[in-house]
Amino acid sequence: MANEHMNFTERLILAKIETTAGSDASPTPADNTAEYTEFAWQLAPTLRERNVITPYGPGARHQIGLTTATFSAQQDLLAGAITAADGSDDPNFVTMARYNGWSVQRNLTDKTVTLFCEPRLGETASIYERMSNSAGTDYNQAKLLGAIGNWSLELTAGNELLFNSEGQAVADTTYYTSVNSALSGGSLSDDGILRAEDATFRLYNPTGTVMFGGGSLASPGENLDLISLTLDGNRDIAPMPGVTGSFGVKQYRVNQTGRITGTMRIWAGNLDEWNMYTYLLDANALYFGLDLTPPGAATTTVRLAFWLQPTGAVKTELDGFAVYDVPFAVLFPADGDGDPAAGVNPEQAWNDDTANIGLIDDTNITPPAGAPIFIQVHTT
Repeated sequence: MANEHMNFTERLILAKIETTAGSDASPTPADNTAEYTEFAWQLAPTLRERNVITPYGPGARHQIGLTTATFSAQQDLLAGAITAADGSDDPNFVTMARYNGWSVQRNLTDKTVTLFCEPRLGETASIYERMSNSAGTDYNQAKLLGAIGNWSLELTAGNELLFNSEGQAVADTTYYTSVNSALSGGSLSDDGILRAEDATFRLYNPTGTVMFGGGSLASPGENLDLISLTLDGNRDIAPMPGVTGSFGVKQYRVNQTGRITGTMRIWAGNLDEWNMYTYLLDANALYFGLDLTPPGAATTTVRLAFWLQPTGAVKTELDGFAVYDVPFAVLFPADGDGDPAAGVNPEQAWNDDTANIGLIDDTNITPPAGAPIFIQVHTT
């Protein structure tokens, strides 16, 4: 084993939500294979140095600390038909979403899995990284416990919808082990990739009952064409040190300090239809909806939706044409009175209405209080 190098391209990532934060949930290849397109981590020890003054110059004479870890992860979102209420056919991004502040609700009758962003949600995960040696006979395993992170989403024309995470975890005393067994196991999903080419975009101003977009990205309705979208959960993860037990940080907790923010890039068209100056002046609350159909799954729709308020507008150039970069803040829903007051708390974005801006296809789903954004996978 000592003479064999680890093969970075032959890895298996496992992830499972923990019942108790920081306690090993023991993910298995059969049930908890995590389909990441990128995953990287590094040790980040918390050290106490005792520097002694000597004739030979200062130097660290004593170091002690609990080894913690930071990590980054990325998934391209996949989705397929929903048939199982127990979560066995959940989309590939559900576990990663949960330790980044999203809750999940399922309904087998209506064939839906709905993820609601709850910024202060503090679920954690156990993440294992298994890496094969060059001979394929053994593997090393690293354990990251109590993993919790901040999420971001990005969608670019000609690309897929990506889910990113930057987080922290605690590496316990058994974080690194060698296993005398070949690396194996784990089944990869063949669900369709959520990509821009298979999307329908709409932006709705309820005050003026105006629908922008409404077509596909290639052939938009009205005069608004989405080029790209980014969203940032703005979740700060705070260390929770203690004086008992092991020295240093034992676990991390959510310290939500900011609103969810984002930027959308749109082609600058006729200002009679899309007047950013008016929206900024009146502080309108706008509904954003993006429906994606995975390739080969015509009966499945994945919907990303939220209320937003533009906070600026930068007119710039892209390939010789004028575009707007529109930063915005995601608004938290208020009551369900059906009156999304401009510049104030809008109604809950998941109330259905005759203008087809209602979002949830499942009447048995109950949005959590204060969940400003959601993703729903629905199979007809």
